[in-house]
Amino acid sequence: MKLERPICSIDVESTGTDPVVDRIIQLGILRVSEDGWRMEACFLMNPGIPIPPRSTEVHHITDAMVKDMPTFKQLSGEFRDLFAGCDLAGFNLARFDVPIIWEEFHRAGIQWDLTGVRGVDAGAIFMKMQPRTLDAAVKTYCKRTHKGSHDALVDAIATWEVLQGQAEAHPNIGAMTMDELHAFSRF
Repeated sequence: MKLERPICSIDVESTGTDPVVDRIIQLGILRVSEDGWRMEACFLMNPGIPIPPRSTEVHHITDAMVKDMPTFKQLSGEFRDLFAGCDLAGFNLARFDVPIIWEEFHRAGIQWDLTGVRGVDAGAIFMKMQPRTLDAAVKTYCKRTHKGSHDALVDAIATWEVLQGQAEAHPNIGAMTMDELHAFSRF
């Protein structure tokens, strides 16, 4: 990848998934310059609110681990300086990482100026390169082309066939009860 200016690849671990309500507890930054020089930094921070057990199950960060850590606000000047003059990269960058960092900067009284900053979202690229459509699922799990796409009955039948294919391809899915499948698919 040819860089025209430094890029910061970022990832956030947080107390939850709502960028407005939740808080950052870990921020990983890989800053890469145009000549390939790399700087890695990982910050663990006290969110100022309890970390829900469900979040701890995901990232394994507990309240005890962050109780004596600095807050985002205390580190915000350092983050602003690290991001200065950089483009940004991340996985689900636009949907989560940038919004939650934006909110944290706002709470810290810092206006994060993203004018001219280019964002590269590896998650969006993945979705475009590996489509998550019924047509793609039929191809993956049923090993055929989905003909008649967007006819309601044809799509309903294809959906059932995909579910059966998923159960065969992923034994853990096939072994789940309806309650477990319901929870797993978060309907």
